[in-house]
Parts: sequence; C-alpha cells; structure tokens
Amino acid sequence: MSADADVADWRTAVVRQCADLCATCIYRPGNLAHLAPGRVKQLTQAAIAEETHIVCHDTLDAPAAAICAGFARHPVGAARCLALRLVRAGVLTLQLIVPPSKEIPCPTVPRAAPAEHLSDASPRPLTPTASPGPRRSRSG
Repeated sequence: MSADADVADWRTAVVRQCADLCATCIYRPGNLAHLAPGRVKQLTQAAIAEETHIVCHDTLDAPAAAICAGFARHPVGAARCLALRLVRAGVLTLQLIVPPSKEIPCPTVPRAAPAEHLSDASPRPLTPTASPGPRRSRSG
C-alpha cells in the first residue's frame, strides 16, 4: 500500500487516482482490510513524511495502479503528495479511475474516514484540473 507501484504514466503525463473508495479501503470505518491497530495512521504518516502517497490495494494487480481515494481526501496527504502537487501545478493531468472492487456491490458506507486515521482537519476531495495544454514559446 505504499508508493512502490507506479501511479503515473510519464509518457502521457497522467497520474491515476481512484474516483471513490474501494470496497475494502483502509480508510473505510470498520477495519475491512484487517490491519493491525494504528497501521493506517502509520502508513498515512509515512506517506506524508516522504511526500508520496498510498496506492489503492485494489489496483495493485490491475493493469495500472492508482492513488488511494481515501489518501487523496486526506487534507495533509493531498497537500504533501508530490504527484498530486504536480497535478495542481498543471504539470500532470489527473485521471480518475473506478476501483476494481466497485464492480462488486457493497453496502453504502460514509465517505469520511474515522478521525483515528486522519488529522484533525476534515477531509476534502481533490478535484481534477483541466490540462493547460502544450506550452508554446513566443519568439520575439
């Protein structure tokens, strides 16, 4: 669940992020991933400290990995994640993908993660930005 899997396609300048939480997202209430107590907080803090992200575990075996939607909603995580900062700066484009497990019906669960896993600030989703297009230089 670390940033070992590549969530970017550097040829097309695209960063992939899950559009929603997967069915067993570590940021869902109830510890559906059966992690040790405090593990989500530890993973989140490590990703923030390294200015990286958490990869959605549902996309690890998919053709292309993506940033976990729960992590992308974390206000400090989204602010410190290098890939998402490059999206906000217009250097890369954000591609929202549907997590593979969303194809399996699951009960509706509130989108916000428990406070134990997040900072005191309430989570805010990162919205995709339009690509600025190719840069053109002006010849004088």
